Amino acid sequence: ETRTALLDRSVQESPIRYQVRFYRDREALESRSAAYKVCTVEEGDCIMQPAAPAGDGTVFAEWRDSNDYIADFAVPVTEDRVYYAVWEDAVPAAQ
Repeated sequence: ETRTALLDRSVQESPIRYQVRFYRDREALESRSAAYKVCTVEEGDCIMQPAAPAGDGTVFAEWRDSNDYIADFAVPVTEDRVYYAVWEDAVPAAQ
């Protein structure tokens, strides 16, 4: 006895995707102004840390999430996420 199985490719499920938004600072996050960077990620994938934005007299320190925790880009994405840049004052050059 022989059986033949047919695969209907039109029934394949589309992967679940989430948006990850990066903002230049906490204020931009809270006002939902234009994001510094937006990326779409498939569920379960990890994201790469984006390049640090340029500061105006300040130095980029780190990315934080909306709960003020330091961003951990090794954790797989399972929902939409937002991050904001944290800045430090630039240290004046020694004279």
